[in-house]
Amino acid sequence: MIECDSKECILANTQTCTPARYTDATSSGTIVTTVEGVSGNDCILYSVITKSSYPFMVGADLRCKVPKEYWINWATSGEFVQANVETYCEGTMLELT
Repeated sequence: MIECDSKECILANTQTCTPARYTDATSSGTIVTTVEGVSGNDCILYSVITKSSYPFMVGADLRCKVPKEYWINWATSGEFVQANVETYCEGTMLELT
């Protein structure tokens, strides 16, 4: 598994569904995003909040099964992700929005 040190790295690996992990730590919290790899025709992505200035958010997660034809869109278009997150994802992070 590739350990990414930038958002660009995790997005590039999302486009090809290459297993990778990125920890995004900011002053308000930390989210760990993992490209788990290919399952059938889907790319499995997993994100979990590991630290937050809002304690109720810690442990909230999101698992997405993104069909191959959308891997590039998922990695390059925030609008595409927002429009399709409920279609391809499940997890407690959805309850936070």
